[in-house]
Amino acid sequence: MHKPGRGSWCYVFLALAASPTWVIAAEYYIQPSVATRYEFDNNRSLREDAASASTWRFSPFVEFGRLTPNSEVTGAARVEVNESNREEVDSTDVFAGLFPVYRTERSVWSLDTTYRRDTTLRASISDPFAQELTQTDLAPTETDGTPATEFPGEEIAGGDPDDANVQDTEIGRISQEVQRNLLIISPKWRRELTPRVGVGLRYRYVDTFYSDGEGSGVVDSRRHLGSGDLSYRWSEVDDISVITSFENFQNDQNSEFDTYRLELGLHHRFSETLGAFVAGGPEYTDRSTGGSDDLTYAVRFGIDKALESSNVSVFFRRAVAPSDAGNALERNQIDIRWFGDLSPRWSFAFLARAFRNEDAGDSGSGSRDRSYAQVEPTISYDITEDISLDLGYRFRWQDNEARNESAFAHAVVFTVGYRFDRFSLSR
Repeated sequence: MHKPGRGSWCYVFLALAASPTWVIAAEYYIQPSVATRYEFDNNRSLREDAASASTWRFSPFVEFGRLTPNSEVTGAARVEVNESNREEVDSTDVFAGLFPVYRTERSVWSLDTTYRRDTTLRASISDPFAQELTQTDLAPTETDGTPATEFPGEEIAGGDPDDANVQDTEIGRISQEVQRNLLIISPKWRRELTPRVGVGLRYRYVDTFYSDGEGSGVVDSRRHLGSGDLSYRWSEVDDISVITSFENFQNDQNSEFDTYRLELGLHHRFSETLGAFVAGGPEYTDRSTGGSDDLTYAVRFGIDKALESSNVSVFFRRAVAPSDAGNALERNQIDIRWFGDLSPRWSFAFLARAFRNEDAGDSGSGSRDRSYAQVEPTISYDITEDISLDLGYRFRWQDNEARNESAFAHAVVFTVGYRFDRFSLSR
């Protein structure tokens, strides 16, 4: 299934490739593409007083990288120009990321850096570009005898459960367009101490800031997340792990709290095509401002199944997560991802998410209590190796208890994408 594309980094790429300082055998590549998309949403703001919106989007995209026997540097950039019959929906969104990975016989170092500029009315639950990278043959892959970059449970979760795209607590809540900027920096390190024992460390910095957000209830904020794990290969099909994590949240309205977790995890491989992961343990929230401290529990569960021509995964998580206004939320969320091929030219994708947010402990008056669900099926047809057509549908529902209202939204999406020839150079 072809994905929408992005712009032109040719001169930078050729300059890097021609540099005499590169002495390790390497492959350099660049893959541009472009897409145009039409969307009709009968209730874009997801409110009882429904207002429809028709939106055209033009989006150039580029992915690029440098691959060597022991390292990969992959990156991507996308610009989305959105024009709508509703002026408040017009926007120019930007997404960019750089993902270097370095491997030795026993260790893996990686640094994920992403920037996104979008709006609070963005309705998609899919990552703007990471999924495109992970589904290409150019993405970093696990090699024999070398530890993978994933932490316990990530391979089943479809990525980091703490990713900002997954933990978007404000999706569907805000009815006005506010430009949102998000910067994420996440270094990771993982080492296999013995064939059975491995350790990992990870840090994530998330900086969220808005333009003209007054009156919308959103506030600039910063998050620091750190975690470590010790894993043990109990048997050929079972890995057990101890995972400890810490999170600090603070915003510009002087709201701040810390969250500590200690989890015991088990990853079991039922077969070569079926695996499951479960982890859980106590979770303690220490509030520096407003409300009392709270002791509860965190739990994660995921299952991944590879079928003959598709792959499906289900992931559930319960944990404390911050809202943009500084509330500590108890969040129960389930995600479903299903990708597959129907024929050599036809393919499909099915994404679904549902969550329940409640103010944690006595931290608030229920101002953020709500339930939300979203389903996004898409079918794709490859006209040629370079041109693809996507037809998608999106259903959204939320029950906002603070507003005492419930609303539905239906959207139809049509996309035409063109992928240019991939240019590569080996040295």
